[in-house]
Amino acid sequence: MPVTRRVAPKDEYAIFEMLAEHGVAVAPFATTLEDVAGIGLPAVVVARHENMPATRTMVAKYEDVVPAFAQAVKAGGFFMQRHVTGHEVACGVIMDGRKVLPLVPVEAIPRPLHESGAWHLKPAVQDAVQAVAKAAHIALGAKGHSCVRMVVNGTVPFVTGVEFHPSLARTSLFMRSAKLTGLTEEEITESIL
Repeated sequence: MPVTRRVAPKDEYAIFEMLAEHGVAVAPFATTLEDVAGIGLPAVVVARHENMPATRTMVAKYEDVVPAFAQAVKAGGFFMQRHVTGHEVACGVIMDGRKVLPLVPVEAIPRPLHESGAWHLKPAVQDAVQAVAKAAHIALGAKGHSCVRMVVNGTVPFVTGVEFHPSLARTSLFMRSAKLTGLTEEEITESIL
């Protein structure tokens, strides 16, 4: 098993870089203008601020790339990532001793309030989402619990973000994922502690 280094939870680029190094599916990304052609459009230019949340600019035309990069450079740094369309899902992950357990995938934005599970995904795709969530958790050296957000394009889940120590609020994506797995709030809290 390769040694993993810890990343700062807010450094999105470092997170995507580590995931890609470990073979976890992420949308193509780059930090230079020379690599823009390999990213393709539409894409998102992410300005990496030092002590603030990242800002995102959607780019649909090549003539808009340079102004978006120029704005991001002023902020302190940037990366560009292909915009992937598909179903937005999330999958909680917990540690049980040394075992990493992916939970049930849920819709990131549920349609009706009662419909939180990603039941429209075929079982093989749900299995792929769980495998990617587990792989992301391991690749990033996450401890305790995490919530991996993805976009499923066809049958391929691409990681779009990872929440380290996500909220335990009843309506959070992590809690919805855990409850669909059949865990009670007490069991979830106990597994985290």
